[in-house]
Amino acid sequence: MGLNKLMQCRMLKWLAMLLFVAPTIGNAACTFFDKELSFSDGSKACMKDFSFLNIKGLMPKNPSESFAIRGIRESSFAIAVTAQPMLCPFEQNMQWGAPWFDKKEAVASCEKKMVATVAALGKADEAQSCKCEVLIDSGKVPLNRFEFEQKTKLYEKQIAMGGRAIELAEGSSKIKAEQARVAAEAAAKEQQRLANGVQAKKQVRLAIKATATEPDANGDVTISIQTNADTSSLEVNGDEQGGRQDGKYVLKRVARVGQETKFVVTAKDIYGNTETTIIPVFRRMADAKVVYAQLNAANVSLQPARDAVAIIIGIQDYKRVTKAEFASQDAQVFYDYAIRALGIRPNNIKLLVDGDADDLEIRRAFKSWLPQKVKKGRTDVYVFYSGHGLPSEDGKSLYLLPYGVDRDFLERTAINQNDIVTNIQAAQPKSVTMFIDSCFSGQTRAGTTLLGSARPVVIKAKETAYPAEFTVITASANDQISWSSPDLKHGVFSYYLMKAMEGDADANKDGRITAGELQEYLVDMVGRKAMGMNRSQQPQLFGDAERVLVGR
Repeated sequence: MGLNKLMQCRMLKWLAMLLFVAPTIGNAACTFFDKELSFSDGSKACMKDFSFLNIKGLMPKNPSESFAIRGIRESSFAIAVTAQPMLCPFEQNMQWGAPWFDKKEAVASCEKKMVATVAALGKADEAQSCKCEVLIDSGKVPLNRFEFEQKTKLYEKQIAMGGRAIELAEGSSKIKAEQARVAAEAAAKEQQRLANGVQAKKQVRLAIKATATEPDANGDVTISIQTNADTSSLEVNGDEQGGRQDGKYVLKRVARVGQETKFVVTAKDIYGNTETTIIPVFRRMADAKVVYAQLNAANVSLQPARDAVAIIIGIQDYKRVTKAEFASQDAQVFYDYAIRALGIRPNNIKLLVDGDADDLEIRRAFKSWLPQKVKKGRTDVYVFYSGHGLPSEDGKSLYLLPYGVDRDFLERTAINQNDIVTNIQAAQPKSVTMFIDSCFSGQTRAGTTLLGSARPVVIKAKETAYPAEFTVITASANDQISWSSPDLKHGVFSYYLMKAMEGDADANKDGRITAGELQEYLVDMVGRKAMGMNRSQQPQLFGDAERVLVGR
């Protein structure tokens, strides 16, 4: 090495020593233009304008703006450099910020430069293993002075070698020893912290919070368990479920029918604490009671309006005799089925319920109102009656009982069915369909005696013959009771009559319901329901079984 070169190196070394970071006590040695570095051991140093950071290349020189001037203007900065100087090429980046520096930006910029450098060396696949770290952060975070000085020596050496990765320097053993010491201290502190935590958690009682859902129809139960600790084991009736860090379990079980099933939950946490709780679940016997669908006229296919009239009568609360349960409700609900299933316009329907259905109003409906609505030979007539019926003492006549009937004056206050047939015939309609939800047995829908006699009297009426144009469907045979049902909230016959109109009676699914299809459906369904009530009831059909009652 020439003399001039040697002198130049000695001058640079002397200048670096003069201007580099000199240890100071407090801030006394730092001028206004210097940046102060703080170390974790409490010592401080001043970074001057032309320190080794500029001379060696850790900070780029700026001919238009010195480091000291920038240090005055900016309140903080960060310098990021190669994190693995022995393995990766040297790169560095500085980020200024006011008022806060951005360490992430410094690291990101440094690593971006390093990727480019590695790629230029033809080793792009090694770029991901090379990372940057923050070497100086404007004193905001104390530095380890020993590591700082050792790393800067490696960076200086790396810069002197043109930025190439270097082998471990002679001082690497000291670095490793210091790193090992620091790591050992950190490990000891962490071990002590964990030991303290274990001791503290051992003193906390393990708690179990467990709930179970009500058993469903199949007996399935969902058990939810939550402990307040990391579990190493959890058993439910001896069945091991394993450990869970969050102590949370959701399990499916089946409860025994007709008795209480106890689910014993035992939990153990990772510190050996154990706790047990019991979850009792009672599964009742399945209710064998049948749930019946409510009547819903919206299920009926709406038929086009036709030339037809209807008289609908329902009497539940009689003035002088026992009530006919649900009879008025039968009539009120049938009103909508008459419109939708039978195609009858509302203004062609006469609805008489309870007090409005006295003998005078019923007679007026058949004798005065009906003839005004019927076009001879063209109009179809429908009659729906739900209420009490009674035969005459000689069994030759059948009576429908109006609201104010008096049993002592039956012939004067009741409506003779023959009179109704005669009045309808006089209007000369095209056809007549009658639905009679009543019985003529002398008993009520609830099975009590309608007459005042102390003994149960069952009067058998003679079978009634109807004219050819009449189709009549009655709720029961004359010697049977027409039952009502609290489950159905209707007379049994009326309920299944309207369910039939919803389409249930359309056996061949052709969109039409004949009198025969309707009768077959009613005999089956009404008979089944009556049998379930330990009763007997069989609807009767009089007339043409092939006649279409619903649909066209």
